Amino acid sequence: QGGPADRRRTFTRYRDGLRVVMPREVLYESIYYRQSRRETPRGNAAAAKVVRLSPEYEVHSSDVPLHGYITLSIDCDVPAALRGRAVLASVGDDGRLSSAGGRWSAEGEVSGRVRRFGTYCAVADTVPPRIAPLFAEAVQTREGERLTYSLGDNFSGIASWSAAVDGAWVPLERDVIRNRVAYVVCREELAPGERHTLELEVSDGAGNRTVWRGTFRR
Repeated sequence: QGGPADRRRTFTRYRDGLRVVMPREVLYESIYYRQSRRETPRGNAAAAKVVRLSPEYEVHSSDVPLHGYITLSIDCDVPAALRGRAVLASVGDDGRLSSAGGRWSAEGEVSGRVRRFGTYCAVADTVPPRIAPLFAEAVQTREGERLTYSLGDNFSGIASWSAAVDGAWVPLERDVIRNRVAYVVCREELAPGERHTLELEVSDGAGNRTVWRGTFRR
């Protein structure tokens, strides 16, 4: 199932529950576009700890490069409890699912912008991020000391984080390579010898949220 896609014009196709929109000049050259719906899923949703919401769609060929983003919209009858957690997933050759972003819309679709052709489906990520403090509860600290956390997520990836000490927002340092954040103890108004409350809130790309609360001494 396909048709000619002229790189000089916007291309739109809706078939079998998948809508594809390619802006003009997103293709390096004109193609005969093909797509198909895979009735037997290849992606391992259990391994990714996500809920499958749709069939898989082969969107042209992953060997064909794109110059920018195209929009994919998959028809989905998503339960109300999962709508805020719905995203697109790309399916690797080994069956591994990876988050491709996007969100559920009131039109009954899970839509997102992707940068490559390939196999896609809609899933719901319901697992919140993981927060692991790398310091002891009520630890005694010094000026300039770092209280570090290791962050993790099963699918959508860490999207945002914020921290507060005794209810007041504080900045965090981010170590992208090791996926860590750290609070540097440097507030002069923290009275020495007293216990202070530290709260860290982390959200993933699907909107799941985890809050960690603990204390330290200054």
